[in-house]
Amino acid sequence: MLFGGITKANADADATDAQAQADQLKAQQAYNQLQAQANATEASAAPALATAQAATFNAQVAQQQAEATLAAAAENERRYRVQAEGELATERVGLGGAGRELSGSALEVLSRSASQSELNALTLRHNGIVQANAYLNAKTLDQFQAIQAQAQGDNILKQAQYIRSTAAPTAAGYQLAAQQALKAGQTQSTTDLLGGIAQAAGSSAAPAVASSFSDMIGLFTGASDPGVGGA
Repeated sequence: MLFGGITKANADADATDAQAQADQLKAQQAYNQLQAQANATEASAAPALATAQAATFNAQVAQQQAEATLAAAAENERRYRVQAEGELATERVGLGGAGRELSGSALEVLSRSASQSELNALTLRHNGIVQANAYLNAKTLDQFQAIQAQAQGDNILKQAQYIRSTAAPTAAGYQLAAQQALKAGQTQSTTDLLGGIAQAAGSSAAPAVASSFSDMIGLFTGASDPGVGGA
């Protein structure tokens, strides 16, 4: 009967070790899996972040194009006005001669020429403003796209961070289970061994065996017993 108790104790110990090893393996696998999932999630944020970066760059370019367009339109208008003034002066000389006052049809022709020149100058300015506004509208759309894409990328990164934060606690849970399995296995092995001893010794030895069983259980489980070691 003692041999049977020892055999059962050894079998329980082997089973406990196997369970503990399985839990340790689960801990490592869970940790690696969650880390890999976090890495994959982070990688999936790359397209959104790249889109945000590109849209931001496009918005900056559109702003520069708008400013350049307005500057070019202003310069074109200035040059045209200088040219128009020279042409009007030449036309005035041709119509009335130097030092003469214009009247009648000559004055009307010169007035129409001046009005047309002013209209042309304002058209150059208007066209520049229209084109610049188109660039500014594109800038607004690019900025909106950048904000949306950046938010999407940030959310994905937060998800990855959360997944990564769960890796260690999840693994720790499996490791705790492994420790508990070892402790329970040690207790069961002790129980089996003492049970075999009690059966081998016979019923007359049962009280002493029971006392030894209680003391050994306390050692394995960490329970404090004032009577242990006192004799």
